[in-house]
Amino acid sequence: MIEQALKKAIPSQLNSFRKLTPGHDPYYFTSWTAEGNTSILRYWFWNKTKTKKNNKRVFINEVEELLNYLLGAKNITRSDFQKYCPRTLGDGPCGFAVTLRILEYFHIIEFADGEYLVKSTEKIHELLGDQK
Repeated sequence: MIEQALKKAIPSQLNSFRKLTPGHDPYYFTSWTAEGNTSILRYWFWNKTKTKKNNKRVFINEVEELLNYLLGAKNITRSDFQKYCPRTLGDGPCGFAVTLRILEYFHIIEFADGEYLVKSTEKIHELLGDQK
């Protein structure tokens, strides 16, 4: 269910992802691919001199694992991301920002008081396709 929901929204409604540091160019959606039985969201961003595109990946099965964890959590931290999204992290820490922006888009988390708080477990269940 998560894969279908993401592919429906990205890139038709969400095709760029703001960086966590304001004032910097965003990350841009490239394509959907697959590796084995997991879908991969591919994105890119400019290097500092804007002469080269850096290509990165978000593994959707890892996002699903993170969402399952968030059902019992109050917030999401970088260490949560590191634990549940190791292959995505393997491409660099920017996957954390892209993942957060996706979760914000689906109204699962919100930034408040300096942290990313879980806003709706109902939305998590919906995105995971859980039957209540």
